[in-house]
Amino acid sequence: MRWIWFVSALAACTGATSTDTSSTTDTSSTDTSVTDTFDTGLGPTGQAHGVVKDASGSAVVDAQVNLCRSVCTTARTDSQGQYAFDQPLAVGNYSFHVVPPQGAGLSEPLVPFAITEGVDAQLDVTLPSLGAAVALPSSTGEIEAAPGLFLTVKQGDLKVEFEPDATAVRGALVDSSDWPPLQGLSGTVVAVWYLSPVQASADSVGGLPVRIRNDFSLPAGHTYELWRASYWDYAFVKVGDFTSTDSELTSTAARLPELSTLVLVDPN
Repeated sequence: MRWIWFVSALAACTGATSTDTSSTTDTSSTDTSVTDTFDTGLGPTGQAHGVVKDASGSAVVDAQVNLCRSVCTTARTDSQGQYAFDQPLAVGNYSFHVVPPQGAGLSEPLVPFAITEGVDAQLDVTLPSLGAAVALPSSTGEIEAAPGLFLTVKQGDLKVEFEPDATAVRGALVDSSDWPPLQGLSGTVVAVWYLSPVQASADSVGGLPVRIRNDFSLPAGHTYELWRASYWDYAFVKVGDFTSTDSELTSTAARLPELSTLVLVDPN
């Protein structure tokens, strides 16, 4: 997984071109003005910067921050957890992905984000610690992949591109004060989870059944929506509708095709 992100980032760094042209224009016999134009070749652009911290509020140093759309533009956090994309970014939708230092045990937020013309967007993000690794069972069974979030899975179901199949899953339930930007969702957000390994795919088995424990005092008999952040769509994609009881939320049809950021929404 990290290999494909690295290749994308490398392509972004080596493939971008820019032109700096300065010209002196004589507008009249008595008035001379100087025009200095930086042409990115990208059309309308914006910028982005922010701070990456952990759940205690401490700076996360040397985290890799990606904004991806076909290729990735990459920045790294400094000793204060601060990062900035120095080059202008083409206006449009991106996948915003933060990769903590290896071995830090922190989550990897992945969410869609739109760059707006002329705006230097501040994208601050908190990386909660992942829970203990939960081994995938040898035969199909249910595991608690993150607090209150259950997946039905077995060994061999989760494929990781260019790496061996995932043998375990880790996750975090994100405190509401630490939710990332959640663009493109309507309704009221109930819960956010980060799952790892990010983008581990269950397409080969048609996706994984999901069950959610009702830790949120949601009233019975209501319908809620589960959404996942899709790297390739630069957007949240609906996983399915879930019906609540006093103890859980279930769906007969919803299947999770890959591990990512998950968001439970009350659409009413």
